[in-house]
Amino acid sequence: MLEKSTEVYTTHTLPLECDIYATNTVSDDAPAVLFFHAGGLVGWNRQCIPPWLVQVCCRHGWILMSPSYRLLPQSRGPDLLQDASAAYDFAQTWGRAKSMPRDVILCGASAGFFLAALILHHCLPSPLAVLSIAGINTFRHPFFNSSTLLRQETIHYEMVSRALDGLVVAGTKKPGFVGIFHLDKLTAIGSKNVGYVCPPVIEESTEATQRGVLYEYLIYQNQYLDLVGDLDRGYHWAKELEYNSKVKDWPAIIVIHGDADQGVPLDVSEQMRACLGQDKVFIFVAKGQDHLFELDRFIEDAGPEMDTVRSAVAYLVDIVTTKKRSASCHLSD
Repeated sequence: MLEKSTEVYTTHTLPLECDIYATNTVSDDAPAVLFFHAGGLVGWNRQCIPPWLVQVCCRHGWILMSPSYRLLPQSRGPDLLQDASAAYDFAQTWGRAKSMPRDVILCGASAGFFLAALILHHCLPSPLAVLSIAGINTFRHPFFNSSTLLRQETIHYEMVSRALDGLVVAGTKKPGFVGIFHLDKLTAIGSKNVGYVCPPVIEESTEATQRGVLYEYLIYQNQYLDLVGDLDRGYHWAKELEYNSKVKDWPAIIVIHGDADQGVPLDVSEQMRACLGQDKVFIFVAKGQDHLFELDRFIEDAGPEMDTVRSAVAYLVDIVTTKKRSASCHLSD
């Protein structure tokens, strides 16, 4: 049976917690899936996990870890890297000696994937594999630097002033939000609980409400690179011959993305593939689907869009199984 625990994994300005989902029969060598939540790096929280991802981890005996991290704009790129690297260390050493670190599968949804990208660029060792759920792998893509307006009306400073001028925070989201995962969404055997009733929506504070439009504001103002650009390496370096060995050692990245995504265009993922190569980035496209179409979906849900998710998961499982088998054979030689 799946159980949830919560631990403080580090303290950077404020205590940062990580939710851990695991069964009581999980093996000592089970990999950890380190998942960074969506929210534009300005909102949402560690409880915003798609149910299908929890199911996948449960069925394959993987440990799912979802950490909080400090949000923009009060934090900057170095703060995100500090939080991400601490979460990565925590995932490797949870229940293990530091001399025998646990394998990690990096995962992130939307802007949360940027923290996974920071780990890929700046931390060692490399993860087993990487899963991007409509992820922002770099803010150097033109979409984030072309005064893109994602809504009909212009967003003015007054509409986001409290969020911009507030204190350093980690993500919060009130009960009732469809993207929040509760253990009650699953049965004891890990299938969809068709009898689950979502809690009533609770009105959020003014600052939390303003954070709901802050992503659009920062894009329109072309401010993301100002906030995180000093550590955002993009991927065009991968086209240079001098980095051939680095690209060769780069872990496989599996991407789930809708081709009608308005919040993070599919081309953001396609440009990463164009730089790293088709043997490193594998994109599974959900036809006609918008941003985070799978946010509240279960792995057994019907529909071609969930067929896309299942295909991506199968590919991820195959990569993880092959790499762990190869590592086991290497240790026994």
